[in-house]
Amino acid sequence: VLGLFYRRTADSAFVELAVAASPEEPRFVRLGQTGCTASVWATHSERGPFVFPAQAAGDPGVLLWWEDIQEGVCEANRESKAAQQMALGLAAINQAIKEGNAAQTVRVLRSPDVGLCGVVAECAAAYQAQFSALLAARRPAGGHSEALWVRHRLRDGSEYYFHLRSFEGSWEQPRPLALNTAHLSREEIQGAITRVSATHDRQRLWQSRAWLVVRLQARMRGFLFRQRWAARQRLLSRQVPAATQIQAAWRGHLQRRRYADRTGYLRRNAAAAIKIQSWVRMWLARKRYLERLRYFRKN
Repeated sequence: VLGLFYRRTADSAFVELAVAASPEEPRFVRLGQTGCTASVWATHSERGPFVFPAQAAGDPGVLLWWEDIQEGVCEANRESKAAQQMALGLAAINQAIKEGNAAQTVRVLRSPDVGLCGVVAECAAAYQAQFSALLAARRPAGGHSEALWVRHRLRDGSEYYFHLRSFEGSWEQPRPLALNTAHLSREEIQGAITRVSATHDRQRLWQSRAWLVVRLQARMRGFLFRQRWAARQRLLSRQVPAATQIQAAWRGHLQRRRYADRTGYLRRNAAAAIKIQSWVRMWLARKRYLERLRYFRKN
């Protein structure tokens, strides 16, 4: 047994088993028609041939057992089914995004076939807005936004092509190929979900710890105020003698300046003050004289 191969014709696809007495003269036996295996029909062709333990050992004389062949065929069918279900889930997500229904978008985002992580129901509106922005940013870039083929890259690096109208997939690149540029991939959807969910988690954490943050801020403000107050008090206690001496010198300077201004004013107005005083004394003497004269006239 040399290996297991996928073959495709114009109207069907099937699995062939390459057997021969030597690797130079292989003979292909179509499985599913000879009765030696269950009827298993492959849906893709470029994934084969399978490499089984017998081939990996490098010994062409080692026989390939029936369990190895059956396991390889089942594994290929499982991979094809998983890829098709993933493509269907992504198509449903893109359709819900285009319809603008946030609740429906969240429901299809939680599909286990797509395998998206971190989906939160409370962020439905935010998811819809983020996906709509991604679609709006991709439309002006050109390309075929109405094409029916989309390409998905799987985790192992292989590519899977999916038709949006017939819902059929192919591991081979269809000819001719026009890819839909407005179709969001799984990586783009997961990136948007991660950003929105991270923002939502930060907001919830802040809301749940708001009282603690307020208390911490109050404690910190009190600590900083007490620290500044203590530093001010220490500065004043060290500078009290100097401050007292400065204040005394300043008060003495002000008093001396006021005294000098007063004495200068008096010196400048000494003659006027003497004249005023003489007039006042003369008026007082005349007043006393007149009062005395009236007294004598009456008596």
